[in-house]
Amino acid sequence: AAAAAAAPVVDLSNDAEAQAALAAVALDDDDERAVDEEVQRLHPRHEVPANTATVVVVSGLPVVGADKYEKLCKVIQRLFAKSGEVVEGGLHMPQAGDGKTSGVAFVEYADEAAAVAAVAARNNTDLDKAHKLRVWRLGDAERLLTVRDAYEPPAPRQFVPRENLHEWLLDERAVDQYAIRFADRTEIYWNTVRASGRPEFVFGRDLWSDTYVRWSPRGTYLATMHRQGVCLWGGPSWERIVRFQHVGVQLIEFSPCERYLVTFSPELAEQDLSGGGGGGGG
Repeated sequence: AAAAAAAPVVDLSNDAEAQAALAAVALDDDDERAVDEEVQRLHPRHEVPANTATVVVVSGLPVVGADKYEKLCKVIQRLFAKSGEVVEGGLHMPQAGDGKTSGVAFVEYADEAAAVAAVAARNNTDLDKAHKLRVWRLGDAERLLTVRDAYEPPAPRQFVPRENLHEWLLDERAVDQYAIRFADRTEIYWNTVRASGRPEFVFGRDLWSDTYVRWSPRGTYLATMHRQGVCLWGGPSWERIVRFQHVGVQLIEFSPCERYLVTFSPELAEQDLSGGGGGGGG
């Protein structure tokens, strides 16, 4: 195959006519300022919130003109306010120079929990028959933008042995443990009433659960309920083993062998019934 010829290099530094033509199209300070102002008008810069974890990005919205802009803003505001408090002026939907939207909006909440709830309730749901919403937190998108081009293998983790989750079975007295709750405190005791006349304290914590606690069928885990999901605890030091996210969860059910956990949120179930999506079961 014939090699492509290299383009000739032309030196115009001594060409008076070429230099005059370049000077004629050069921008002075006023021209550059005017260009900057026009770019800002067509693509306005917006201040990025310091805490991007409270901002959600909404795509899949209808592309509308300036005449329907306010109406669509009201629909989005009403829809996403169901997940939590939207800060004043917290809804931004970019417009092009002709006033048309781009199908994307940004919603800023007062706290991170509301943003998490909005993603859980609105992602992959239908706005109408022709538009399916995609919702994610702005902080998640920023993490994707910072991924390195070259792969760097992660450093090997140091092995940390986990506590024996069945150590309570090794107690020579062969007694069970039980949990009690009063006010905001949860405590665990050995059931030693028959042997010593009173229970033996094991562990306790304030604000350990938002509502109630529940043992798994074989006593391996103690489940605590929280606004954002369920946590499982166990071992001699009662460390947290795992956390399952499910906004508004109120009911849980373990499988007999403790390999599966079903969670239920009436809050999201009501949204499913009303067509809002989100998923009541987990």
